[in-house]
Amino acid sequence: MRRALCLAVLLTALAAPAAAQDLLINNGLAPPEPTNVITAPVLGGVQVHDAGCDAPGCLDPGAPTSVELVPGGLVALGFEALGASQLQMLGGSVGGDLAAHESGGLGLEGGLVGGDVYVGGDASGDVGGGAVTGALRALGASRLQLSGGSFAGLEVGDSARITIVGSDFRVDGSPVAYGSLNTEDGSTVLLSGVLMSGESFEVPYTRSGGGFALLESDRFHSVPALGAGQLPLAIAAFLVALALRSRRAAAA
Repeated sequence: MRRALCLAVLLTALAAPAAAQDLLINNGLAPPEPTNVITAPVLGGVQVHDAGCDAPGCLDPGAPTSVELVPGGLVALGFEALGASQLQMLGGSVGGDLAAHESGGLGLEGGLVGGDVYVGGDASGDVGGGAVTGALRALGASRLQLSGGSFAGLEVGDSARITIVGSDFRVDGSPVAYGSLNTEDGSTVLLSGVLMSGESFEVPYTRSGGGFALLESDRFHSVPALGAGQLPLAIAAFLVALALRSRRAAAA
């Protein structure tokens, strides 16, 4: 239902009579700067680049730029980071690919991506939620970590790595151990498991070149940080436990 609603909003925006126009954000700033938070429809693509740069291969980059796409926001075409800049998708919709190039970075925590999630060059990505209509792809020397969300496939190539955090990993239905997933170069297998978020997946996994997937247990990853309101309770619980342990030790 949620994906269908996002898709309906996206199609409505694409059908709007206004002309599509790409947006370049290269101010070297970060949220909560209003310009760096996308809260409304953009009827084109969005490029996030370092200050003073407007194309790949910038020779004199300034400070990196960071941009967030939040619930209610929409990018009708692609949403991509270049240089050392970063993009974060917390909600909303992207009609094309969500991508990071060069040494940029991306994060996906919510919303709908109508194309692929792609990292290339020396870029990095972190997918912890959201719905991706296409595949998660890592090429070049990039790094992608996956711990949640839904997607239609996985592809890794060149010298890239995809780290998948979860449990109960299987290849073509057979259990596999944690660590590097050794499949033949150019092969496609059916990879399944349960991500750290609790979401199950079963998708085609394609490996080529020196790229590989690294399967990691979610037991070795830290739980989310406590919020400010939770911290005093956690400290109190720890002190109570410590006092009880000391009392038992004295009684013994």
